[in-house]
Amino acid sequence: MRRAHRIGEPPAWQRRLVQLLMGLISATLLLFVMWGYLLWLEKDAEADCVERGGTWDYETDSCENPRWE
Repeated sequence: MRRAHRIGEPPAWQRRLVQLLMGLISATLLLFVMWGYLLWLEKDAEADCVERGGTWDYETDSCENPRWE
């Protein structure tokens, strides 16, 4: 049985719309955080390669001639 609409309370479709929008915003933020983390990992690998005495090849995204100590 449906509940009666109370004055000042938003209708059910508006509540569902707000939940949907909050879910979409949360998913978008999560994707941006994951993308930033992957970029950070790539820069960390580049810095580690240079620190070991190698050179970073930007075309292949790999380390060339690293010296393992």
